Parts: sequence; C-alpha cells; structure tokens
Amino acid sequence: MQTNRNYYQQKSSKKRWFIIAFIVLLFVAIIIFVVWLFSRYTRSDPPSITSVKGASTQIEVKKNTVIETEMIPFGVKTVDDATKYVGSSTVITPGAYGVRTMTYEVTPGAAPGQEKKLISDEVTTAPVDKVVSIGTKKSGDPE
Repeated sequence: MQTNRNYYQQKSSKKRWFIIAFIVLLFVAIIIFVVWLFSRYTRSDPPSITSVKGASTQIEVKKNTVIETEMIPFGVKTVDDATKYVGSSTVITPGAYGVRTMTYEVTPGAAPGQEKKLISDEVTTAPVDKVVSIGTKKSGDPE
C-alpha cells in the first residue's frame, strides 16, 4: 500500500511541475508578443539632430520627417459618337485617381506655422481622365 501511494505522489508532483512550466512559457510568449506588437506600431524614423550655437548656450533641435499623401481627382472628357443615338453614353476609359506625396520636416515645439517645412512635393501616380462617348445620332437619321 505504501509503494502505491508514493507512485501517485510522484506522478502528481511531475504533473504539477509540467503545469507550472507551461504557464511560465505561456507568460514569456505573451510578453514577447506584446513587445513585438508595441515596437511595430511605435517605430518611426530616428530624429536628426541639428545644433544651434548661441552666445553661451547650445540648443539642440530634433526634427522628424513626415510623409503625407493625398488623392488627386480625375477629369472627365467627352467624345461625340455619331453611331450612337442622342441620350446614350458609354464609358470608354474609366477614370482613376492620382496620388500626390508630400514630405515635410517637422520641428516639435516650433512657433505655429513654422513647425512644418515642405521638403518635397511630387505626383506619385498621375490621374487618368475618364473618357465618355456621347451619342449624337438622331432617331430619324438614316444608318
């Protein structure tokens, strides 16, 4: 009877250690995941540091680079089509928005209106105009 009891106590002790090890590993995995996730969404370009020397003081100004994009609307062009009846229209080329990319140098703590300085402004993707065919044929006109 005594050996049977020791056997179950040893088995229970091993089971307890396994559960403790599993919980510790799970906790470490969660911490690693949270650190990875936090670093992924808070990462930015390292600030460049410029020095301004005054009479007896030295001021360091940290600057960051910010990139903004905006959509450029497309235009609509119409083309007369004598083979289609008046009132009918067909889209020949669908329009596509363009993309404009602007890069700014941002200085935190600067005076209002001076915190953003435009570095570059370029059209990344040009807009494509929408082309529409408009019918000019009257219903009584011969073919």
